[in-house]
Amino acid sequence: MVTTVQTVFVWAPRVEDVLSFYVDLLGLELVGHWGDWASLRAGPVAVGIHGGRTAPPTSESTTICFGVSDIALAADNLTGAGVAFVRHSTPTGELLDFLDPAGNPIQLKVVP
Repeated sequence: MVTTVQTVFVWAPRVEDVLSFYVDLLGLELVGHWGDWASLRAGPVAVGIHGGRTAPPTSESTTICFGVSDIALAADNLTGAGVAFVRHSTPTGELLDFLDPAGNPIQLKVVP
């Protein structure tokens, strides 16, 4: 059965609406951008941004949780970029919850 995560897809009305958010703010590596598709890397996981979504995400949308080494620095970066977030602690660590520019839910969590 499943042995790895190949690619996580993020949908947006236009790739350009979210590309700089993921590359410049969150620090994902841009592998390539071809029209309505961009390929990014977050460590060993590929993140594909696909344009053409016509309906907004719902509150039940899948959330991507990215690992960070410094949650305070991540919070400062989000604040500096004008991104609203909720910071909370859980039994597994501190989290930042927020939305990308297309309304997709994102989390940042400290990776030990």
